Amino acid sequence: MKTISTVFLLIISLTFNSFAQADLLAELENSQDTAPAPVFSTFKGTKIINGQSVETRKAGNLEFLIEHRFGTLNSGATEFFGLDQAQIRLGLSYAITDRLTMGIGRSSFNKIVDGYLKFALKKQSDRFPLSMTLFTNMGVKTFQPSSEENLSVLQRSAFAHQLLIAHKWNSKFSFQLSPTWVHENRISAADNSNDTFSIGFGGRYKLNKRTALVAEYFLNVNNRENLNKYDALAIGVDIETGGHVFQIHLTNAQQVIPQGFITDTRGNFWEGDIHLGFNISRDFGLGKAKKKKW
Repeated sequence: MKTISTVFLLIISLTFNSFAQADLLAELENSQDTAPAPVFSTFKGTKIINGQSVETRKAGNLEFLIEHRFGTLNSGATEFFGLDQAQIRLGLSYAITDRLTMGIGRSSFNKIVDGYLKFALKKQSDRFPLSMTLFTNMGVKTFQPSSEENLSVLQRSAFAHQLLIAHKWNSKFSFQLSPTWVHENRISAADNSNDTFSIGFGGRYKLNKRTALVAEYFLNVNNRENLNKYDALAIGVDIETGGHVFQIHLTNAQQVIPQGFITDTRGNFWEGDIHLGFNISRDFGLGKAKKKKW
């Protein structure tokens, strides 16, 4: 009788263990089948201020971007505190897929024409804490002083490569790091290297449904022997108005592509060399583009 009881208890124990294991396997299978919940709107625009954000647009989306920088506020009343002077960049970008965007632009500063690619490596989700995006571009100066008339296109070119890493901490606050490498094919005699390495810091704090405070700072790690150049600093406000994102800000950088504001910012923010500026972006949906999973 004791042997029968022992066998009976063993059968019951094995049965319960089997059910428990089956339930555990089912839970694991369900968790694997469930797609990770993505985090949206780490930043509202594709740019924080001067620098790129981790954001990319949906496939088939065309973005028209106007970036405007006035002169310095400390230029005085004669220059209407900088409003008489202006630099502008007009840009177009198209989202080939949800992850891959290509863009072109033209700046009035040195008549620079630039082109870029932007690829979202990873999106933040409930399973992965970071969004990571690669950005690479090339800019060519088309304005040639008489002393530089014989320079080739490559000699007038500069390149920038960035890994954008961001985390959205909650519904209000997002933060981004932007390690950057800029290479200039031709430099002035005062510069000590063709390569500049910089680390960008950017943040966004949401005030309400349509407005947010933004700030950005690029710390140059090397190539700082020329004391007439400074790290780029910017603070501003994002305002969303339907299909538009309007950004108004104060910055010591007058150029708006990395080759410019990272390597050639001439103003000292703390001495009043501050440019009033704004970015306006408008999105156009060009039909349902075929989405690719990369």
